[in-house]
Amino acid sequence: MPLEYPNIAPCLVFPFERNCPHESGQYRALVFARRGSYVLYADESRREFGVAKLEGESHLGGPRQFRTLDRAAREFLACA
Repeated sequence: MPLEYPNIAPCLVFPFERNCPHESGQYRALVFARRGSYVLYADESRREFGVAKLEGESHLGGPRQFRTLDRAAREFLACA
């Protein structure tokens, strides 16, 4: 039985960066998919992926991070 991967292709955007809070600081997240106000991003420093809501022109709010793109993409599609 073939594995079904989440289809994020219709949500892909030209990549852009936004500030994302994490613990006591923040980092630059690389956003590569958007659906409504929710985005799917890469945290390159931690080698993780996340889902967050766009807040204003430069920030992401309520980020949730995952170890795999598959898990992050499923969460992204479920909340958007």
